[in-house]
Amino acid sequence: MKAKFSLAVAAAALLVSGCASQYSRMDTLSAPAVGAGEADFRILARTEGSAECQKILFFEVGESPCGGGIMSMLTGGANQVTPVEQKAMTRAIDSIPTADAMLAPRYSIEQTSFPLLFTKKRVTVSGKAVEYTKAR
Repeated sequence: MKAKFSLAVAAAALLVSGCASQYSRMDTLSAPAVGAGEADFRILARTEGSAECQKILFFEVGESPCGGGIMSMLTGGANQVTPVEQKAMTRAIDSIPTADAMLAPRYSIEQTSFPLLFTKKRVTVSGKAVEYTKAR
């Protein structure tokens, strides 16, 4: 009887205890070297955008899907840019009217969760906005 009660208390504590995490990452790609005078782009100002998503009992609510669930981990997509990160990137680029892309984006991710009940993820992306000056 005492063991069952202890197990029930441990399960309840697991369900109501929350977890918060914050981490950053930066995607890097190897780009070919560009000689002097050959640049097809112009670096604009620093820009920043953010987006958030929420999951309540496995249902995604809010402005954009969270992505990055168990299926993406099993299929090898865990390191891909998630939909909420794409939304933050789009907002950052759209904040500068002439921008076409972002140079070396940095992602800051804050996540709060109560296991199996609620998850909230807020992504902020920052970097230099880039405008393409001529088409290839």
